[in-house]
Amino acid sequence: MLRRVRWLTLALVLAACHTDGATPPPEVTYQLVPVGGSAVAGPAGSRLLAVPLVTVTDPSGTPVSGVKVMLTVAAGAPAGLTLPEQAAASGPDGVVRADVQLGAVGQAQIRVRREGTEPVEALIPVTALEAPVLSSVAPTTFGPGDVVQLAGSGLTSAAGGLAVYVGGVRATILASSPTEIRIRAPACVSPGEVSVVVNVTDMVASNVVPAVYAASEVAPSLQPFEGVTVPAARAAQCLSLLGGGARYLVVPQYATSDAVPSTFLTLTPGFTIGAPSATATAARRAASAAGAAALRPQERLDRALRLRERDLAPIGAASGAHPPLEAPPLAALTLNSARSFRVLADLDGSRYTGVTGRLRYIGDNVLIYVDETAPADGLSAEDIEGLGGLFDAKLFPADVEAFGSVTDIDRNDRVVVLMTPVVNKLTTASECDASGFVTGFFFGLDLLPSQQNSNKGEVFYAMVPDPRGSTGSCAHPVDEVLKYVPATFIHEMQHMISYGQHVLVRGGRDEELWLNEGLSHIAEELGSLLYERECENVLTPPCRSTTEQLFPDSSQGFIIGNITDAYDYLARSTSTSMTLFTGDGTLEERGAAWLFLRWLGDQKGDGIFRRLVETRLTGVANVEDKAGEPFARLFGDFGVAVYAVDRLSTTPPGAVPARYRFLSRDLRQIFRRLYDTNTEGVTRPFPIEATVLHRDDALRGSMRPGTMTWYELRTASGDGRVRVSLTPSTGSDFDPRLGAQVTIFRLP
Repeated sequence: MLRRVRWLTLALVLAACHTDGATPPPEVTYQLVPVGGSAVAGPAGSRLLAVPLVTVTDPSGTPVSGVKVMLTVAAGAPAGLTLPEQAAASGPDGVVRADVQLGAVGQAQIRVRREGTEPVEALIPVTALEAPVLSSVAPTTFGPGDVVQLAGSGLTSAAGGLAVYVGGVRATILASSPTEIRIRAPACVSPGEVSVVVNVTDMVASNVVPAVYAASEVAPSLQPFEGVTVPAARAAQCLSLLGGGARYLVVPQYATSDAVPSTFLTLTPGFTIGAPSATATAARRAASAAGAAALRPQERLDRALRLRERDLAPIGAASGAHPPLEAPPLAALTLNSARSFRVLADLDGSRYTGVTGRLRYIGDNVLIYVDETAPADGLSAEDIEGLGGLFDAKLFPADVEAFGSVTDIDRNDRVVVLMTPVVNKLTTASECDASGFVTGFFFGLDLLPSQQNSNKGEVFYAMVPDPRGSTGSCAHPVDEVLKYVPATFIHEMQHMISYGQHVLVRGGRDEELWLNEGLSHIAEELGSLLYERECENVLTPPCRSTTEQLFPDSSQGFIIGNITDAYDYLARSTSTSMTLFTGDGTLEERGAAWLFLRWLGDQKGDGIFRRLVETRLTGVANVEDKAGEPFARLFGDFGVAVYAVDRLSTTPPGAVPARYRFLSRDLRQIFRRLYDTNTEGVTRPFPIEATVLHRDDALRGSMRPGTMTWYELRTASGDGRVRVSLTPSTGSDFDPRLGAQVTIFRLP
């Protein structure tokens, strides 16, 4: 976190302390300095992501983080130029970044304005350049599987993300250059005149060229390693799969938004390819009935706090990121100085107790207080120094870089860590032994200084070591605390940043539970990656206890939970909703959200995580906005990627398009290692067991909204063409809010 100059802190102290009739000191005026002095430019119609606009500095020229500005488009802009966000805040480097949606070709200006007694603003030039141009399509009439040549200019982008859509369906790109693209026409396009459009970086499209799509019963619908996602209502009519021994991955899905009511959970999809198979039906229903495990205390508390934060969001939006202080900021920071806190004392988020903490660590970004009543045989001075250094120099900067700035409502430029036995006592010894314990938490109430029990600042609460179990909970040795608390810190810091960015900075509502928790599990993975990179290719101590370990010893506490949760999700996919958290945020549901976001980061770049946090949007709408494409398309292709087809023994290296792969994690290798090491709950080398279908099979199964399941369709050498249908077991059509669809991917 950037340091503010000391005289600025003093000015804030005086402003808070002046009495009636006294003249307060003048308000500090921030400067807005355009970044680089150059104009913002991009192709017409494109969306520019996280564009650096201005640097916010104090009068001495020092960059200042967390300063809110308003963004508007100046008069006279070309049609279509918009700003998805009207408010933004300076990041840890003092730079204000925002997405810019360019419109028609032309020039305009973005006004960046800091309100106050002495408002200040800057005008940033914006230029929309010529977009990619598509000049011709040959032949002008084609059908599924035909090779088509596109000609034009600017058809490729250094940023990648090239895609071609025929009638709204993605085509397979066979070759590309700046002036030509060769595609294989997709299946499931409605016959007749269709539009052909080239899309680069998922954010800017070329002009539309018309063509004629002719349905064909002869041309193959899918080549090996090609896939298509089709709405359930169209699957039987448009998908004609080539038989002759070909194999297909069939993935039915409910690609819902997070608003579908739970009353639709009873709807059942059925696959119809001949006569029913009672054995397969019974097996699938048994797997669904197994359900998800009960919430552990940590997840139960997390859910309670996130729901409470939702109720408090309007208050936070009204108070903003710089609320007036009722009392002067805290006294000068000195080691062993005392501070009083109000600490949550139950898992339901309703009871509080007072404690006194002693300041034991002062860092650039983090302060650590330890409760005076903590067991004496807990952390040593060296332990606290090491933990503080890890938080301050490693985990805090990683969170801020990935997700954005932390608010600073108490004007101390730091996040407070309070280590207190009150956290230990959130579970009794019997509860702890039976279902686990709470390692730490953040609560948005602390960012609302007007509320009772608020500590009026950014606070993370953590358990303390208790080797003898003297707090009334189970015993926690020092090494256990040092192992688990860092992962909880980096997880809860994402919640802190997200609540501040969504609610206080932008005046919106807090993020949907599934996406909020998924991003916090991405934060845990970031902690693991710090150690994975340090220990890359080091297979011996001090990095790894054994040469067989995939992950270093130091990263285990950050990553293993995500991996096992993801395994459990894939093993229970039909009963585990990714978007609804119908199980109130179970480990399986968290595994689903992390796995989806990990794939999304691989496809769009990890910068998408910060864009998902620095926004007013939430849930599926947020994902669609930042990814630049419909959620149904993302969910469908994700369903193929988690099957890890690129790691099948029959898959040639590099044959599977990147869209259908995890680029940063080898799922089959990771899950196999869990199985080989007898990890609890890992009963097979890969969690997905695709039920086998043949030409004359029909299976029934049930799914919840936001879920999917996997089948493998195996055709015989004598089969001609095979059609796949997805229909509800009751009624004639699926409720449209379910987003019922099926993804088909041809296996080698």
